Amino acid sequence: MKLITSFAVPIAITKMQNCNELNVRLKKLFLEKEQQNARNKSRNSQHQKEVFESSFDLFDWKEPEIGQLKQFSFETLLGFIGQLTRKSREELAHWNVWADAWFHVTREGGYFTAHNHPNASWSAVYCVANSPAPAEKPESGVLRFLDYKANSTMYIDAANASLPEPFSIGNRVFHLEEGDFVIFPSYLLHEVAPYWGKSERITVAMNCWFKDRRIKYPG
Repeated sequence: MKLITSFAVPIAITKMQNCNELNVRLKKLFLEKEQQNARNKSRNSQHQKEVFESSFDLFDWKEPEIGQLKQFSFETLLGFIGQLTRKSREELAHWNVWADAWFHVTREGGYFTAHNHPNASWSAVYCVANSPAPAEKPESGVLRFLDYKANSTMYIDAANASLPEPFSIGNRVFHLEEGDFVIFPSYLLHEVAPYWGKSERITVAMNCWFKDRRIKYPG
């Protein structure tokens, strides 16, 4: 019998090595920018005082720590896409990469409701700072991806309740640690659970799109 893997969602997680110094500099920079109110002025989601969202031009900033994070992010994204699509480094070298990127500073009680990111193909999150979840609230601040198979839970019994990956039913949760970098399709609904840490939870988010310079697109 041939088993066919259909409708699987590729999600990748890796960790930046030797990231402590970079994260210290990023945290300092972001908290300074928060004080300067470098806020996303066009945000259309409900404002929370516990969550600061920056403008979406983060990767245009000239600070060296931003350049270091941008280089790591793009190299990691292209490496993942090459692995997934079986495209060579030489072929990917012909691609241009664009990204909207921004940072979040989340304090106790902050959260993000379910959303996705139109007009991008791949999204990613980098964790700058986090604190352990309280024992009584183990899902504090988790990044939760929602199962997009809307009808998958209409009937659950012994035959489908414990399917292995990639056929499992239910949401996927990530407890982010400093230096973690998560890549996922931009169409995938995701949310951040209410955060109950005592120090700031700081992340960088990005939405990316790509173009092969050798292809002439209409218009």
